[in-house]
Amino acid sequence: MSLEEETHHELRKEEELRVEVAHGRFVHVTLTDGTAEIFGAEIAKGAAVKLPGGKHAIFTWSGASLTLRGTPEHCYAASETPMVTYANVEGVLEKRREKARADDAERALDDARRRAVEQQARMAEAARARKGPDAE
Repeated sequence: MSLEEETHHELRKEEELRVEVAHGRFVHVTLTDGTAEIFGAEIAKGAAVKLPGGKHAIFTWSGASLTLRGTPEHCYAASETPMVTYANVEGVLEKRREKARADDAERALDDARRRAVEQQARMAEAARARKGPDAE
């Protein structure tokens, strides 16, 4: 059994650790402190996550300490990530959804009011028709 390289990484708020693993190989990452996620999936503190060959990004919103076991092709921290932009876009989309729901509710209320007025008009017309032409 060969000795695997173990490295420790400290990520600051809104940083990500980018890890490139050779095809057919893997590394393990363990969250030792803070919170972090891999493509939106939260990493449990203390549990080793196996990263197969490919490119991986481990992001933290509030800071994290990570231990990497194995030998990646490349491994570096990056402060310029798209995650904050993604979160901002999600916020804008949620506000638009809320507005659309409110607009739909307002349209439904307007439709209900219109139907009620139309029903009242039909009922009044029917009542006049039952009384005959001289009833007015």
